[in-house]
Amino acid sequence: MSEKNEHMDDGRAPIRAYTTQELADLYGVPRRSFTNWLKDHKVNVGRRSGHFYTIKQVKIIFDSLERPYLD
Repeated sequence: MSEKNEHMDDGRAPIRAYTTQELADLYGVPRRSFTNWLKDHKVNVGRRSGHFYTIKQVKIIFDSLERPYLD
């Protein structure tokens, strides 16, 4: 089974590039709250590339805040 399918089969959000709003929606919080959550992890996550967090950054976010489950 491919890595992509494994992530989708467990009911959690797939690891891919996301905007701040998309990540906030996954966690079920307003964008501003999510941005505040990231402040503690800014050193590890780094700056966004344009409007998106890269796959590497999303992995760090999911490891730090726990990977959210899809509704």
